[in-house]
Amino acid sequence: MEAQVEKKALPKKVAAGYALINIGSTLLLIMTTLLTVLIVLAFTVAFDELDFTNPETIADLVFDFVIALFYIAAAIAGYNYTAHRSFLVWMVGVAAIVFFVIFIYQSIDFGMRIYQQGFEPFYLVEIGGTILTQTIYFIGWWISKDYFED
Repeated sequence: MEAQVEKKALPKKVAAGYALINIGSTLLLIMTTLLTVLIVLAFTVAFDELDFTNPETIADLVFDFVIALFYIAAAIAGYNYTAHRSFLVWMVGVAAIVFFVIFIYQSIDFGMRIYQQGFEPFYLVEIGGTILTQTIYFIGWWISKDYFED
């Protein structure tokens, strides 16, 4: 008969942080799927319309691809962090800080766009997606980052 290992109950604060990281990681994977679909659509549906002589078009596609890879790495790291595995755990802190910087940038950009161009519904979708994925991930990390008792 196998000996059962008794797990210590996590403090509520840490359990809430882990839950938020798991939710954020799942949403990151969903956002990555949507971003990948958009990249594939750009190559298949709009291939003739894309101007590959324009460096900005190429940079946007490469940037979207790099973001998708970063989201995948951050999601895997988040799941490993909450499962107390050491693979890519350092990535959780890096991703959380990067997500916080992105949130601050998008918030300022959101305000500037409304001030300069008026309100567009797409702005809410963009900032809402950031709040739902990256900010939840950051808050989960912030709540649970100081827990080291395993």
